[in-house]
Amino acid sequence: MPQTQARPRAYDAGANLLALVGRNGRAVALVLLFLLLVVCLYWLGGQVSQMALLQRQQEEQIAQLHAQLLALTPQATGAAQARPGAGPAPRPGAEASPAKGSILSPEARQAVPEVFGCTVRVERPRPGHHYYLVLRQGARCWPRQEVKMPPGGATTAWEVRRAAAGPFTLELREVDQDQHQQLAQWRQGADAQAHLEVGGWLLDAVNLTSN
Repeated sequence: MPQTQARPRAYDAGANLLALVGRNGRAVALVLLFLLLVVCLYWLGGQVSQMALLQRQQEEQIAQLHAQLLALTPQATGAAQARPGAGPAPRPGAEASPAKGSILSPEARQAVPEVFGCTVRVERPRPGHHYYLVLRQGARCWPRQEVKMPPGGATTAWEVRRAAAGPFTLELREVDQDQHQQLAQWRQGADAQAHLEVGGWLLDAVNLTSN
């Protein structure tokens, strides 16, 4: 009788493993699929966390840039620009719609005596505001006359005394109640040589000379 050759133990163990895998192939596949799913979920969770962190950082940067922009943006003052050489603009908070006023006489570049007549017109004066004739010569100015107008506006004539010889500018200005009180106090206590810078709105101006 021929003798049967003995197989190595390693071969038998491998054969048993293949047989086991063959019998439980479906279960092994399910286990591998489950492990793969766990690994994918873990990776996706890490990506989502990283994206959320980046989004929070971007939101913080946007908030910081917005705060810096607000700090650098100048606040609106509501003050209008005055004409060149016409004194300061109205204070913040002043209304941006002055009345329409004009100096009808004397005419520009006209030579006038020490005391001269002046005709002005203000259309629809604003309640709570006052109108002044102001002389300006170089860096100095002198409020000369309050032009009192009825509510609907009118043309009125006044006499004005110029401050000194030489060329000067005659201005018609609109001021609010606070500036009016300052001008009234100045006119009560100032002498003929004193000068005071007048703010408010410049409605009209003419350049004149003395004869």
